[in-house]
Amino acid sequence: ISYQVYVPGSVRLELFDVLGQRVRRLVDSPFQDLGAWTAEWDGRDDSGLPVASGVYFAHLKANGRASGAKLAVRR
Repeated sequence: ISYQVYVPGSVRLELFDVLGQRVRRLVDSPFQDLGAWTAEWDGRDDSGLPVASGVYFAHLKANGRASGAKLAVRR
């Protein structure tokens, strides 16, 4: 998952299922410099178990601003 940080500061990138439950926290940084970044997701939840096929939502929060994207997992 690629994202851009325009102002250095805190960044959190999390994945949620269609019920709004957090599946995985990929990034939780109190400080990240500006620039282009990439976070890899291996299709597993925070417990290390593979997630089911379906739609998931990435939520990026950086310095008080939020952005999102939809992801699909097919097994």
